[in-house]
Amino acid sequence: MANIADFETAKDLVNKTYQPLGYLKCMVSNDELWKWAKERTIENIELIKDQLPMYTGNLNPRWKYWDDLQKSVIKLP
Repeated sequence: MANIADFETAKDLVNKTYQPLGYLKCMVSNDELWKWAKERTIENIELIKDQLPMYTGNLNPRWKYWDDLQKSVIKLP
């Protein structure tokens, strides 16, 4: 289960995608921008996970970190 630090990290990652879009003054609502930023963040984390082996004898802790973080992003409102 993801801890509170993961939720803060998840929010920070989504905000790094969301904030520049706001500066561009895209003609869409904040909710649409946030949803788009979350989707891009989830995709980016998936790309990272694809490059890491899931198992290295046991569950790879780096892969688990990104998997937990991805779950935290998905749970963000």
